Amino acid sequence: MRVRPLRKEVDMRGLALDVVTREQRPDSFWCLLSPEERRKLADVGEVRPFTRQNTLIRAAATGSCVAVVLSGRVRVLGEDGERVVATRFAGDIIGEQAFLDNGVRSATVVAVTNVRALVLTGEQFDRVVAEHPGVLRLLGAVVSKRLRESDASLLERGGGAADKVRRFLVGRAAAGPVIHIGSQEELARELDISRSSVGRALAQLKRNNLVSVDRARISIRDLAELKRQIGL
Repeated sequence: MRVRPLRKEVDMRGLALDVVTREQRPDSFWCLLSPEERRKLADVGEVRPFTRQNTLIRAAATGSCVAVVLSGRVRVLGEDGERVVATRFAGDIIGEQAFLDNGVRSATVVAVTNVRALVLTGEQFDRVVAEHPGVLRLLGAVVSKRLRESDASLLERGGGAADKVRRFLVGRAAAGPVIHIGSQEELARELDISRSSVGRALAQLKRNNLVSVDRARISIRDLAELKRQIGL
């Protein structure tokens, strides 16, 4: 596969791809970097295209490469290659755990849509961190957030479908009132419940004016009431 440096690519509007795009979530790793940090990562990394169902990272593999999803959406699968652990969106970083602990990959990452990712070797990422230590601090914040989300996910699996949806929303709301889910089908897989159960739970929450739903986004309208309903 021939890979071109990211800094030489432009989108259809002629903009350099080391800037923030509308598709990238405002609270994502890429968007929270400073412009200088994004430029440095873009300078040393390589952009790679992945078509739908392509594997970006495979569980049990070695290596310390990290990648930033510039466009598209990926699914994180458990070691069995089937259980959905999480969904990552444009702007999110993946592969960070193996970079931090130099261990084997603990999950498989598969493209849900066509994806373009900025890929850096562990050595390249180390060089960026040495010059811009704020990148490592931000990476630590990302890991901490994902650990909290993982804890919330364990709680979600302990109750009924409606409770799982409410706990998911409360857990994700820590990062902001707008939650990107990809699709209701993906949320159902992540929570290990049926698609119809997700639909019914969200419909009830909408009727009670607790959330609003716009395709792949859920906006929290009454977080306090959601917390009360799950005993927080």
